[in-house]
Amino acid sequence: MALQGASKGKQHIRSVQRILARPEHYLNQLQQILIEERFVNGRYNIFSIVERGKERLIHSLPFYPDRIVHHAVVQVCGPIRIR
Repeated sequence: MALQGASKGKQHIRSVQRILARPEHYLNQLQQILIEERFVNGRYNIFSIVERGKERLIHSLPFYPDRIVHHAVVQVCGPIRIR
């Protein structure tokens, strides 16, 4: 579920395609990283875009493993926070 949420609208990106081609391999690898408590956020890629005449500063994390982990956390904690 987290992989699908993180990849939504990003299937055209090469790095996402690589993960989606072998999801079991990458998800097992990610599971091991989490079990061993070795997960550390990657570096943010910071850039700006102009949208509807307004400049926006974007902070983007790598797709794997960061976005997948963040989607998993939100799936678990999101319903708790909504209450």
